[in-house]
Amino acid sequence: MKKFITMMVGVILSGAVAESCQQSGAKSINPTPEKGLVTGKVTDARGNPLKNVSIELSHTVWSDKKLTAQTDVNGSYSVTLPAEPRGNWTIQARHNTNAYGKQYQFILDASDNSSFGGARGAIRNFSWKLTGEHIGGQYGAAIDIYSLDGGIPLEDVKLIFTPTEEFLVDGTEARSLEKILENVDGKYRARFIPVGKYLVQAIFKGKPLKLSADKNSSTAVESAEVVFTANESLPGVAFHAELFVRK
Repeated sequence: MKKFITMMVGVILSGAVAESCQQSGAKSINPTPEKGLVTGKVTDARGNPLKNVSIELSHTVWSDKKLTAQTDVNGSYSVTLPAEPRGNWTIQARHNTNAYGKQYQFILDASDNSSFGGARGAIRNFSWKLTGEHIGGQYGAAIDIYSLDGGIPLEDVKLIFTPTEEFLVDGTEARSLEKILENVDGKYRARFIPVGKYLVQAIFKGKPLKLSADKNSSTAVESAEVVFTANESLPGVAFHAELFVRK
């Protein structure tokens, strides 16, 4: 009788373990790359698939050797690596979208930034991040503040961002932000701002400063509308704006 009970307990425990494995599914199994093939999936911040994302592979030695692909409706892509030239490749994903009357191109966050060769293949997934650091820079936008009044210590200025639209560029809910200016290479900058459309206030000693988008403008306001544009001059910053403050 004791032996029978022991056997039954073993059967029950085995069934529980099997059910647990089934419930965990892919979490407990790492997919294996296929030789000569790079595959992956691209998603937004909510885990939804992103279609028509541009995938570009660059050879680490031969700069003129590139491969391209696009994600399908499921956010998936697949690229076959050629036998020649031998060596390793890197990969990047870019997502284009229109918002606030402007066109944006986002570099997406890779699950793994290491290079790979055709002999072992690779799996590289990407996600759309609006803030955070990445190799060589940051995701999201930055805003530089310049003082037109020498009596304003910019390190003591706080910026308040109030969204004027319900959603950010990726469709997630827009929220109010507060940022303290940082001295970045001699410029006072607020960083890691999700791309959206905002009214910005600059607060110094509890009082709002006057703002303008043009240092030569005679018109200044306490709340200035900001829509970030693609940056071409600041290293590591994808989207940028600037404002000038005075008392």
